Amino acid sequence: MRHGEEFGAASANEYERLADAFMIGPLRDGALECTRDGDLVRFDPRTDEFGVLTKAGHLATFMILRPLPSDRQTALEYFQSNCK
Repeated sequence: MRHGEEFGAASANEYERLADAFMIGPLRDGALECTRDGDLVRFDPRTDEFGVLTKAGHLATFMILRPLPSDRQTALEYFQSNCK
């Protein structure tokens, strides 16, 4: 549950439920998605939620994008760089 605390998840199961809703559920209004080498990449610019679901159907990551102060890339730019 590496990123679970970012979402206030009390358990790994709760974090997984949130990740599944974001990645497997319908695309939220205003959210963006692309495919990268067969993987599904999603980003919600309102919440900065970012996730990757592998082409095999496994969650690769689900997190809140928070760029480092030294990084000049915005969360949206990070998503876009994953969609090239």
